[in-house]
Amino acid sequence: MQQWHRFREDINSAPEAEGFYYLADLARQTLYIGQAPNIRAAVMQSPQRIAGQAVVYFSWEIDSNTTEKELKGLIKEQHPPGNKPFSFW
Repeated sequence: MQQWHRFREDINSAPEAEGFYYLADLARQTLYIGQAPNIRAAVMQSPQRIAGQAVVYFSWEIDSNTTEKELKGLIKEQHPPGNKPFSFW
């Protein structure tokens, strides 16, 4: 189960590590899944709105062996609206 953090209040709690990050709305529905060498930097650069929804929460998974294939699998599984270019998978 993911541990969600408040986007504005807890953004500095994101690790400076490689892995996946998730952005979610008020209902904790995933809006976007990203992969980054520095999760904190990626979350800090993220928009406050995705697909017309306010980003309220974020979460992460530290993984120094992240692959594009894993990212595509997560996106295919969860169908976040912010990853729409990948909807053909």
